[in-house]
Amino acid sequence: MGNGIAHVFAQSGFQVYLFDAFEAAIGKAIFTIDKNLARLLKKGKITEDEIKATLANIKPTYKLEDAADADFAIEAATENKQIKFDLFKKLDEMLASDAILAPFRSLHGSVVVPAPRSPKWRPRARRARCPASGIQGRMRRRVR
Repeated sequence: MGNGIAHVFAQSGFQVYLFDAFEAAIGKAIFTIDKNLARLLKKGKITEDEIKATLANIKPTYKLEDAADADFAIEAATENKQIKFDLFKKLDEMLASDAILAPFRSLHGSVVVPAPRSPKWRPRARRARCPASGIQGRMRRRVR
C-alpha cells in the first residue's frame, strides 16, 4: 500500500521518504513504482522526464530517523495495533511539533490507532455560541 502513496506524492512533486524495516520490501516498492510509471509512459500519460523527476523525489530508507525533517507523515504499516502505535510514538517523538501525522487504514482492517499524550494530537478547542440556545462554551473541531 505504501508504494502507491509514495508514488502519488512523488509524482506530484513532493520529496518522499519511503521507509520500511525490511530491505526486500523497499526494493519491491521501488520496483512496483517503476513498473507503474512505465505503464503510464506506455499509455502516453507521462513523459520520460516526469518518470525521472518522480523517481528522484523518492528517498528509500531503512532508518526512520532519516525522515526526521518531514512535515507530513503517512503510516501504511501492517494492520497490527501495536506496530502502528509504536510507529506513531516514534514519529511523534522524532518529528517537529507542527508535523502532520496521518494513519492509513486499509479497507480490510479496522484498527484504530490511539493517540499518544502529546499536545499536537489534541483537537483544537475554540469558543463558540450555540445557535439554538445562545449558550457559549468550548467546542471541539475535528480535522478530517
